[in-house]
Amino acid sequence: MTLRQDHPCQPQPSAATLTKSNGHEAGFQNPVVRQPGRPIPAIRLMLVDDHHMVAESLGRLLATAPDLDVVAVANSGEEAIRDATALEPDVVLMDIQLPDRSGFDVASEILRRSNRKIKILFLSGSVVDLHIRLALKMRSGGVVGKNCSVSFLMEAVRKVASGQQAFDPEVESRLESGPDGAKQLGPTSALAELSFRKLEILGHLARGLSVKEIAELLHLSEKAVDSHKYRIMKELDVHDRVELALLAVREGLLQP
Repeated sequence: MTLRQDHPCQPQPSAATLTKSNGHEAGFQNPVVRQPGRPIPAIRLMLVDDHHMVAESLGRLLATAPDLDVVAVANSGEEAIRDATALEPDVVLMDIQLPDRSGFDVASEILRRSNRKIKILFLSGSVVDLHIRLALKMRSGGVVGKNCSVSFLMEAVRKVASGQQAFDPEVESRLESGPDGAKQLGPTSALAELSFRKLEILGHLARGLSVKEIAELLHLSEKAVDSHKYRIMKELDVHDRVELALLAVREGLLQP
């Protein structure tokens, strides 16, 4: 993941490190950097990304803003749920593609467990229509691409913390306002109609995990997973796991 310092959202070659606007290299030892004499930040921010160095570097950059306090960096869905439940940040910046669970399922679990209104802002390397539909479906804070600048991301976090939604220009160009003024994205898709739990199980099935492995990963019974599997295939009108995997890739639920 790379984030630009100059343009709001513009692709650039991958980099091993992120740099601050003054050109100094951002270190990886501690994702939270407090500057002497800085005021207590108003927005408590948590980052979730499975790329350790990128997550820590981004955390250090965001922590340079006087009104942002990066309270945690999680590298998996389970870590994110645990830390968000314990710390209850104001905003969670959530990577959509995580190694153990989808960002949407993790976000749904965080919101279910939280005693306060945590805002979720999704971050994706490749924002497909399904990501936007799911983000809108759960009334999240929005979606931004990983090619956005750090300054744009800071403003997006502030906007989401204030109760608004934030979308990068490329995502914004795909949206339109509905009759009630809410953002929407054209005709829906079959996958977007599934529950977040079914989408999570679908993703694992499409990756080739067995019912037993999925049950252990999600702390469910094998019977429950098998029941979800049957209903998913029936609702999507697919007949085997190969069709399921192809559909998941085509819709953007899985990266090819």
